Amino acid sequence: MRRLLLPALVLLALGSAVHAEPLPPFPANGIPRTHPFSGWATGATVQRGPQDIVNPGGPFASVGVPGNATGAANGSVVSLGDGGSATLTFAGLIYNGPGADFVVFENAFFFNGGVFGELGFVEVSSDGSNFVRFPSISLTQTATQVTNANFTDPTKIHNLAGQFPNNSFGGRFEGTPFDLEDLAGSAGLNINAITHVRIEDVVGRIAPDAGSGYLPRTDSQGNIINDPYSTDFASSGFDLDAVGAIHMVPLPGSLVLLLTGVGGLGLRRLVRKRLPLLTALLIALAVVGSVAADDAVKKDFEKLQGVWVVTAAEQDGKALDRLQGGKLTVKDQNFHVKTASGTEMKGDLTLDPAKKPKHIDWFHQEGLLREKTWQGIYELEGDDLKICYAEADSGKDRPDEFKTEADSKRLLVILKREKK
Repeated sequence: MRRLLLPALVLLALGSAVHAEPLPPFPANGIPRTHPFSGWATGATVQRGPQDIVNPGGPFASVGVPGNATGAANGSVVSLGDGGSATLTFAGLIYNGPGADFVVFENAFFFNGGVFGELGFVEVSSDGSNFVRFPSISLTQTATQVTNANFTDPTKIHNLAGQFPNNSFGGRFEGTPFDLEDLAGSAGLNINAITHVRIEDVVGRIAPDAGSGYLPRTDSQGNIINDPYSTDFASSGFDLDAVGAIHMVPLPGSLVLLLTGVGGLGLRRLVRKRLPLLTALLIALAVVGSVAADDAVKKDFEKLQGVWVVTAAEQDGKALDRLQGGKLTVKDQNFHVKTASGTEMKGDLTLDPAKKPKHIDWFHQEGLLREKTWQGIYELEGDDLKICYAEADSGKDRPDEFKTEADSKRLLVILKREKK
């Protein structure tokens, strides 16, 4: 028992190496609502801000209720107001896995050739008391104020929630991803046991105001953050739709209540009060098991990196020769398909190698199938890759074998790694 407990508890206590600072241009796309999230926020508390930061005695934002920020992203929001904040809790612990660990959805939309989005700082805590803010970058110009008639460019923004469209106006539903690896080594934070996520409205006004004492908000590099101001109406400030966890360990309800601060007790205080060994072990084993699963995901992603060429394909039990010669490129957790006829599709991949057969999902973000998903299975052996998937919107379940037949709405694709 001691051998098992020690490494588990060590994992809870330690972080890992800090990420290198990203360079612009930053990604133009976020993570879609259709991504297979492990869970969504189950609790929310909101501290509203005024409709106009330089008029703190004026009306406050009033659209929506805190409960709108719980559950899956659906367009129902709570408006925070200038400088307002929302703190979310979950039915489990969010931990540091490969890539993004959670996603924040605002209701930004396409506008005048860019994205109209009200930005927010994001912070996390592993005890409900000590919060650490994600490093952010804003390279939006600061010569003139962005207004309600302007837009921002998401490729100039990093680690500020609200930078991607999530609205039927424009037809894209995406959120801003956050990777806990960015906070590795932060004092007082366990990146493998996050209990709280907080979003604080950026405000976006670039000019100081002596009367109210307002000073422009800045990113981690000291750049002034410029986003739409003023938004002096009931839906002022960041409009929070949802927060989805990608890497989360579900925990028993009674334990979640303790970890998320019922009675003012967060994880840190519980440990100080000698949390029973069995409960501590439960947390540790849950996190270790999930991290081990993510190691398998990481290994398969590493094996998938590179260019693959289609050597054979079939659909509904019949050969599909026109796909031969097409190429699949995998880089990090993204895919780029270019068919033999020149059609291109891009998006995100998720893997679940623990399933038998192994599961693979393709979330299309660009191309003819944008916002659609292929649900499939895969087999990877050296330089040989076999994939079978159900057509998007076919209504068919994920295949459970590498086989197609009449009216199955399945495709089977055989690929070979392209030699360098």
